[in-house]
Amino acid sequence: MSLKAKLVTSISAFALVLALLIVGVFAVQSATINMGGSISFTATDVNATVAINVEGTVSNDTSDDKTFTFNASQGEATDAWTGKTWVFDETREITVTVTVTNNDAKRSLTSSFVAPEEGTLGTNLSCATQTQGEETVAPKGTVTYTMTFTIADENASVSAAAWTAALTLANA
Repeated sequence: MSLKAKLVTSISAFALVLALLIVGVFAVQSATINMGGSISFTATDVNATVAINVEGTVSNDTSDDKTFTFNASQGEATDAWTGKTWVFDETREITVTVTVTNNDAKRSLTSSFVAPEEGTLGTNLSCATQTQGEETVAPKGTVTYTMTFTIADENASVSAAAWTAALTLANA
């Protein structure tokens, strides 16, 4: 085989390998997780605002962000927030932040947050929670609860059941 033929064959083989590598890289998709989740609220005799913010999704879609307002004239009020299907970005973490603001200038309120239990998340998924339990929120004060959902192994599938969390607000 001539030197010219060997050179053409080598260049052709390199181009083919490079093309297959590029196609393979673009074929890799982000981890999609079909995970239903919800946070239920019970507010009794409080003037408060609850804001939910979701970060870490591929599209950074703000349609999951929502604000709920409760006022003392409602007596006891209940509501719920439900997240949609999430696509994780390259960090493999989605953070849900729940911020409670006491809108009353004179009265404190108690805020109690119960995060999802680890056993309810299925396989290959975990949830770390910062600040959980009961907090006293001073007049015009705030408290923030953070849940961070993480995929443990990006090469393994995620089977997730629906998770639930609960937030209870009451007049202190």
